[in-house]
Amino acid sequence: ADIAADAPNRFLINITREQQPQVADRLEAAGLDADFYPLVRGRLTAVDGTAIEDDADLAEQAGELTRRELNLSWIDELKNDNRIAAGEWFDAEDRGKPRMSIDTSVAERLDVGVGDSLTFDITGTPVTATIESIREIDWSSLQANFYVLFAPGVLDEFSATYITSLYVPDDAHGVIGALVREFSNISVIDIAAILDQLTTLIDRLSLAIELVFGFTLAAGLVVLLAAMQASRAERLREAALLRALGARSSWLRQATFGECLLIGLCASLLAAVIAQVTAIVLAVWVFDLGYAWRWPLWLIAISIATGVIALSGLASLRDVLRQPAWTSLRASD
Repeated sequence: ADIAADAPNRFLINITREQQPQVADRLEAAGLDADFYPLVRGRLTAVDGTAIEDDADLAEQAGELTRRELNLSWIDELKNDNRIAAGEWFDAEDRGKPRMSIDTSVAERLDVGVGDSLTFDITGTPVTATIESIREIDWSSLQANFYVLFAPGVLDEFSATYITSLYVPDDAHGVIGALVREFSNISVIDIAAILDQLTTLIDRLSLAIELVFGFTLAAGLVVLLAAMQASRAERLREAALLRALGARSSWLRQATFGECLLIGLCASLLAAVIAQVTAIVLAVWVFDLGYAWRWPLWLIAISIATGVIALSGLASLRDVLRQPAWTSLRASD
């Protein structure tokens, strides 16, 4: 739901430096906008001069960051889907100097901040740079983004490939096919197909959860009816005594409906509050998603649940309200 309709749905990777201008021309001729970013592979080896392989605690803390090579890159201007959380973005004086900008998740995992240093092994050459800034990345933009960005000019000596992400409408799929046939080394990642699979999976999970909720509601109604039936004898006697003392059947029906309505309101309010708190905790602290408060849906759910519970309770006591007083009193004796 957070992904824009025109967000990139294709990634092109493994574009060589020599191919990049030609690929850009082909895409531009087809009316497809694409920004290209250089990519150099490197492995994190040290934090603030401490070798990760010599420090078991640091290696455990770094986790996946040290078990695979990271994609390193550089850009001149800060992208729109990046926000500086600490420090400052590179300026003209930083060009060629050992400076870097890292994502907040990397900073939190390594417990580093602005002024600390990281060392990467790039094709056997150690490269150490100081953290100039920490960025928050909006990954839902589906743009090409990097956990680690170096200042321009620092990685120029290393061989780089290029990556781009772009939105390809349905009527332009042939352009990408022709491009891959012309440049056979280029790989295409179809984000649209991945999103379709995720959407299908989420829909199925949602249906399964709704079915479980439906069974839970049915079980709750069964418990409610059982509780009403358990107090049936007492209710018969109370209704008979009230009618014998002059109470009308309409008054008894209103009193019983009011009782069931109150029970339904208390039950639905308690369930709604627990569900709301659980949803907020899961969204914010577990899935790291923004939570949107939808109070109309909350009110509709409470109203429907209260009405269903009240009507079910009233239906289970219908014969109690209809039975004559003398029959109820004789049965209780």
